[in-house]
Amino acid sequence: MRTFVIIAHSANAKGDFSLNDLPGSGGRMDLVARCVTSSLFISHSIRKDTNIHFVLKNGIGKEELPRILSFSGENIRYLNPDERSTASLIKNALLQFSLGKNATPGISVRLGNLDDLLRSISDHEIYLLSEDGVDIRSCELDINKNLAFVLSDNYDLEEDEYSQVLKFVKGKISIGPISILTSQCITIVNNELDRHARLGTS
Repeated sequence: MRTFVIIAHSANAKGDFSLNDLPGSGGRMDLVARCVTSSLFISHSIRKDTNIHFVLKNGIGKEELPRILSFSGENIRYLNPDERSTASLIKNALLQFSLGKNATPGISVRLGNLDDLLRSISDHEIYLLSEDGVDIRSCELDINKNLAFVLSDNYDLEEDEYSQVLKFVKGKISIGPISILTSQCITIVNNELDRHARLGTS
């Protein structure tokens, strides 16, 4: 199983955003939608062995827990590769959650923070993607194990988030010498794991 964890600092956690303004009223919901596409889509199909989770913080009260938005590749339905339709599924999931209702199959929302999410995937080997990490092509990633990769959005991890992540990770991994988009990071990680799987190496 492959799992991606994205700390989405600016993405709207309530669902009250316009599909015509994903970077604005959506608080970079366009970034979230691109990450979903990068993690789950392959040509003419979906990665059944992949999940992606987002910790959404923006727009909630100080006393409220963040929302954990999750996509299951095995169970997802009605997902298309364009940003707008993906954002529409996200919007519906968040609004339905606020009403105590279920959303589209394969998409779930629950209350929880980063620590809660990382504890829920403690059966994974968890890695933090970081520019000062070990080059992914030098890492001995065991593709036969559950692997999880933690990333931030267009903002760096906050100090407390970084401390929380370090409690769970096996190590830090770098995917290249320059900073790139979060969605691009996911694509590269998937590609590296695909290559390992094809060669039967770890």
